[in-house]
Amino acid sequence: MKERRNAPYLLGAALAVLLYAAAYALFVSPIRAETDGELDACRKKLAEVQAYYRAADGMVGLKEAHARLDEEARARKEVRDRLMKVAFNMPPEFNVPREWEPNVYFDRMLKEVVGKAGAAVQFVGKDAGTIGFTQRFLDRKEEPRIRFRRLAVADRLLEAMKATGVGRLVSVQHGKAFSYGMPDVNVHIEAVTMYAVVQSPEKNFVALVHELQQPGRSGRYVAVRGVRINVADPTSGTFEATLALAGLFVAPGPYVPPKTEGQPVPIPLDKY
Repeated sequence: MKERRNAPYLLGAALAVLLYAAAYALFVSPIRAETDGELDACRKKLAEVQAYYRAADGMVGLKEAHARLDEEARARKEVRDRLMKVAFNMPPEFNVPREWEPNVYFDRMLKEVVGKAGAAVQFVGKDAGTIGFTQRFLDRKEEPRIRFRRLAVADRLLEAMKATGVGRLVSVQHGKAFSYGMPDVNVHIEAVTMYAVVQSPEKNFVALVHELQQPGRSGRYVAVRGVRINVADPTSGTFEATLALAGLFVAPGPYVPPKTEGQPVPIPLDKY
């Protein structure tokens, strides 16, 4: 009898379970699935955002980046300050007067530069008497501005030879003219190169190298880029030496790299 009385309750409980299962399947399950899908989409989006803002290889923090920028600015200022200290000033006599044709004035100044050496310097080589300005060189039709700079470097060399007693000039060969600097600095360096062969006692040659690196007339500096010495007789105390020199000029305006046209530009380097 008791079981019969409990039967309706059991049936009702079973029916309630079935109804809950049906309601869950019809209403709760789709909503939960949709919620789970939205959560997955949010997690993926969050991962994309985190990946976008994650520091890549080589990236640094903001403070370090500011420190590096400040250091680069200091380096540029130091370069600019060094450039401004370089002064290979052209003596007034090398500025072409308006009434003179540049080539005619160059010939006159070439004779004066050679003549100033006088008996203190012997020109013993084939092209030494013209200090490298042979007809073949002049046929290059180089800008007068560059040729007068080369002449100023040769004048400084002869001046230094007289001052140090290096009395024999074997040959002079003029090399390439080039410029260098930094694009964001408003000045750059223009240089002309020269290779001079001299014969000298050892002590006089050492004095010559030192003298060339001192300011000459009008504050003219020459950079000694290299030296090669050939000793024919070790007992004589005299040797033949090749000097690689460069006259340096501060020019206004930032450095403009030459056009490469797909090929690397060879920077003139010394072989010594």
